[in-house]
Amino acid sequence: LVRSSIRASTNEQVLVLCNERRTIQCSQEGKMSGAGLIEKTVESVLLKDGVRLSFKDLTLKLDTAEDAAPVVRKIEDAPQLEELCLSGNTIGVEAAKAIAKALSSRPTFKRALWGDIFTGRLRSEIPLALRAFGEAIISSGAHLEALDLSDNAFGPDGVEAVRELLISRAGYSLQSLRFHNNGLGPGGGKILSEALLECHARAKAAGQVFAPKSIVVNRNRLRDEGVTYLADAYRTLGSLRCISMFENSILVAGTIALANAFTANPQLEEINLSDNTFTSEGGIAMAKALTSLRNLHTINFDDCLIRSEGMSAMAEVFNSACPKLKTVFLAHNEADGPSGVAVARALVRKPAIETVNLNGNMFGCGVVSEMQKMLPDSVLQSLSEDEDEDGDDEDGRNDYNDEGADSEGDAPDVRDTISIGSVDSQLDRFSFPSEALSLDEAREVLLNPSSARICQLGRQTDTLKQAVQTIQDNVRQVAVAFSEACNVVRQGDEQARAAESFADCLLSSTFSSCEQPNARGEALVSEILVQMGLLKSEDKLSPRLTDVGGGLLLLRHVVLQSYFPKPAATCIAAF
Repeated sequence: LVRSSIRASTNEQVLVLCNERRTIQCSQEGKMSGAGLIEKTVESVLLKDGVRLSFKDLTLKLDTAEDAAPVVRKIEDAPQLEELCLSGNTIGVEAAKAIAKALSSRPTFKRALWGDIFTGRLRSEIPLALRAFGEAIISSGAHLEALDLSDNAFGPDGVEAVRELLISRAGYSLQSLRFHNNGLGPGGGKILSEALLECHARAKAAGQVFAPKSIVVNRNRLRDEGVTYLADAYRTLGSLRCISMFENSILVAGTIALANAFTANPQLEEINLSDNTFTSEGGIAMAKALTSLRNLHTINFDDCLIRSEGMSAMAEVFNSACPKLKTVFLAHNEADGPSGVAVARALVRKPAIETVNLNGNMFGCGVVSEMQKMLPDSVLQSLSEDEDEDGDDEDGRNDYNDEGADSEGDAPDVRDTISIGSVDSQLDRFSFPSEALSLDEAREVLLNPSSARICQLGRQTDTLKQAVQTIQDNVRQVAVAFSEACNVVRQGDEQARAAESFADCLLSSTFSSCEQPNARGEALVSEILVQMGLLKSEDKLSPRLTDVGGGLLLLRHVVLQSYFPKPAATCIAAF
C-alpha cells in the first residue's frame, strides 16, 4: 500500500510536470505560429498575369512593418505591378507605411482596390494610413485608373486624406472611383466634389483630360446638400457612363440637381439612385433628363416614391427615348395602375429589354394580369408585393379602370395633388436652367412656379424684387408661388434658407405696393390656406401644397417679420 501510494504520488507529480511543460511548449508554438501565420497565409498569394496581386479576404491583421513584410516582399517581387487588392484585411499606420514604401517604386501601378481595410482601427489612424498610400503613389509617378475605398468608415476626414492624391497628376487618369458606405455626409460630399473639380481644372491646365467614367457614392447620407455639390462636379466632368448613389437621403432638390447634371453627361449608360425620395416632382425632372441619354441601358429607381405622375412621365420618355434600355427597376414607388400599364407598353417595344421590376406598387389584380400578358416572364419580375393584389383598395374601390379615372366623389390624395396638366406639360416644366436666372426667366417662374426654380430664385433677391412686380397685384398667384416655396422648407437647411428668402422678398414687395396692406394680408392668408388644403375653395381648387408641415414652418417665419400685417397674423394663429 505504501509502495502504491508513493507510486501514485510520483505519477501525479510527473503528470503535473508534463502538463506544465506541454503548456509552455504550446505557448511557445502559439507565438511561433502567430509570427509565421501571416507569412504562411501570404505564401499562397500568386502574381496574376504578372501585374495583379490580391490579398482579398485573407483577414490579415497588419499592425507593424514586420507584420506587413510578407506583403511587401510580394510587391517587391512584382516589378510591373498594376493592381493591388488589400480588401478584407485590417491595416495599421506602420504597416500602411511599409506597404506604401514598396509602392513608391512602382510607376506601373494603376488600380488600388482597398475596400474594407480599416476594421477595428481608430478613426484617427485611418487618415494617416491613407496619406501614406497617396504620397507613395504620387511619388512613384504612377497614373491611377481605379480607386476603391468602399466600406471604410472614415467620414469626411478620409476624403480629405486622399484629396492630394485625387488632385495630383496620378489622379488625372482615373476612370473609376468607389466611395461606397464611407459615412461621408454632406461635408464629405463637398470635399469630394471640390477635389474632382480641382483635378479637372489642373488636368486641363496641363493639357490633359480628367474624364472618369464611373463614380459610385452609395450609402453615404449625402442628403441634398452633399448631392448638389457632387452634381456640380458631374456636370463639369461630362464624361460619366455610370453613376450610383443609392441610399443617400436625396430629396426633391437633390434629385433635380442630379437630373441637371445627367443632361451634361450624354454617354451615361447606368444610373442607380434607388432608395431615395424623388417624389412626383423629382420623378418628372428625372424623366426629362433621360430624354438626352441615348446610350442608357440600366435604370434603378426602386423605392424613390415617384408616384403615379413620375411613373407616367417615365413612360412618356420611354416611348420616344432611351432606345438601348435593357434593365429598368421602378419597384415600390406608390404608382397606380394606369401609369404602370403605360410603362409596360413603352418597354415592351424596346428590342434590348431584359429585366423589368415594377413590384410593390399599387396596380391591382387587373393591371398585374394585363402587364403579365404584355411582358414575358423572363423579362417581368415578380409582382407578388403589389399592394392591391385583389384589385380593391382600402375603401373597396377598384384601383384601375379602362378610363383610368377616379370614381366620382373620391377625395384626391394630398400627396398626389401636384396636378399640373398632361405629362407633356409636366416634362416641359424642367428645362434645367443655368445658375443665374434672367429677369424674364424669373418672371416666368413666378407665373408658372415649381419648387426647384423657386429655390433657385430665392438666392437671387435683386432679380426677384423686380420680377415680383409681375404678380404682386394677383393675390392668388402670390399664394401659389408662396406654396411652392413651402414645399422645399423641410428638404434641407440650404433649401429652407432659400425658401425663407424667397418668401420675405415676395411678401414684403406685395404688401408694400398696396395702400391697404391689412386687407390684402387677410385675402392672401385665405388664399394660402386654400393652397394648403386647410380651407375649401369656392372655385374647387386642388391644394398646391404637398408638405403642410413645411407650409406651417414658413408661415411661422413670415408672420414674425415686420412687413407682415398683424391682423393677418391673427387669422393664421387659429390654425
